[in-house]
Amino acid sequence: MKFRLLLFKIYTFIYIFRYVIRKKFFNAEFANKLFLSVNRDAIVPLLRYNKANIGDNTKIDSPLILHYYNKDLSKLYIGNNCSISKNCFLDLSEKITIEDNCTLAMNVTIVTHIDLGKSYPEKHLKNDKSQVTISEGSYVGANVLILKGVTIGEQSFIGAKSLVSQSTPEGSFIVGVPGRNKKYQND
Repeated sequence: MKFRLLLFKIYTFIYIFRYVIRKKFFNAEFANKLFLSVNRDAIVPLLRYNKANIGDNTKIDSPLILHYYNKDLSKLYIGNNCSISKNCFLDLSEKITIEDNCTLAMNVTIVTHIDLGKSYPEKHLKNDKSQVTISEGSYVGANVLILKGVTIGEQSFIGAKSLVSQSTPEGSFIVGVPGRNKKYQND
């Protein structure tokens, strides 16, 4: 058991070292590619090393896709007892908060900004960013898209392939595109 723990610490150290080298000599985007292949047991220590606030007993699967232009991952807060599945995309242009006991199924996308670049709408609209919060005890299904400025209320259920563009109240059951609040079957 001690040997396995030692191997895990060495493995984690190697990934942190690789991340530091990639970020220092190349850029953050290149360093973040490590989250695409790192073992799930090393993701949380690697995120914590980069100043993300990750609670106890939280499991994050690889690949994890991070998008940010900050010097670190301090805009990411994930509470205790959370589960984040494969291929989740987190846009850290602004803060993302995932409170305790939340689950994100595979392929969830959280977008915190809009950058119109030089497109035609840029002349009429403005770039914008705002934080996203997933409140305690919520479940977000596979392939869900959550847009900037959304707060998911406590103990909410977001069905697979839903688009959440507006904040939801506590205990919501959101399904569809755009996401609409339905009643639970036993209500």
